[in-house]
Amino acid sequence: MQNLSILITNDDGPASPFLLPLIGSIIEQPWCRELHVVIPDREQSWIAKATSRFSTLIARPHCFKTLTSKWSCDGHLVNGTPADCCSLGINNLYSRRPNLVISGINMGTNAGTAFLLSSGTVGAAIEANLYKVKSIAFSAHLPPHIFQAWRERREDVLSELHEEWKDIASLCTQITSKLLATDAWDYAMLYSANIPWETNADTKCKFTSVTPTFFQRLFVETAPLEFEHSVRGLQSEDDGNPLGDVEVLSANAISITPIKFDLTASLPEFFVKKFAQRPKEVL
Repeated sequence: MQNLSILITNDDGPASPFLLPLIGSIIEQPWCRELHVVIPDREQSWIAKATSRFSTLIARPHCFKTLTSKWSCDGHLVNGTPADCCSLGINNLYSRRPNLVISGINMGTNAGTAFLLSSGTVGAAIEANLYKVKSIAFSAHLPPHIFQAWRERREDVLSELHEEWKDIASLCTQITSKLLATDAWDYAMLYSANIPWETNADTKCKFTSVTPTFFQRLFVETAPLEFEHSVRGLQSEDDGNPLGDVEVLSANAISITPIKFDLTASLPEFFVKKFAQRPKEVL
């Protein structure tokens, strides 16, 4: 495995308790030649692959480290989206393009179509693919009370879980090592991995497909003609697939989903002929 230039980004910003443990874990790997971190300066969840077109992006140099760590990592905080950060990290901020982009670890799962296509974490990994750079998006399931503590920025709760953040970050690094060692990107454009909260040496790891899921409602009315984001229900197709990412994660196993975009649907010949025969006035 060759020494690589790695770019880390996320959609949760610098406050994510996963960020420093992930940096520390990656920087210690023998395959990591250099590491850069480019992340939004504030949380940018649920923004998918949005790109800033009409605003000026400002990248502020920032040193990532903890008071007790033996390492430090130079990077940037950007007033933009995860996809912006990924693009700047690949094309603008450093003299050498990264060999791999690691996006995450997301505070919450991104399993199933609906969440995967909405995720800023996955969006950054997709952005990397548009520059022909290998990428992987990591997301972690959080128990409801921990997710609520994150939403409320309860540092007293989050700081007590430093071993949990560290263990999941280490696991994500191990998964990255295995994927690199097996030339995994010869078979997929990018990977999306979802990690259960309770993991140990016996936790199973499975390659999965994306479970088809659909939103019931995404916004709730808080005043006349005023709406706020509030996911109310998520439906999934019961296709009996035991290797869907939602199903595997629900079984407390690690889901690793290879993603390869094929956006063109295949139309049956009878439909093409039927369309050609329709009267012009209906077109």
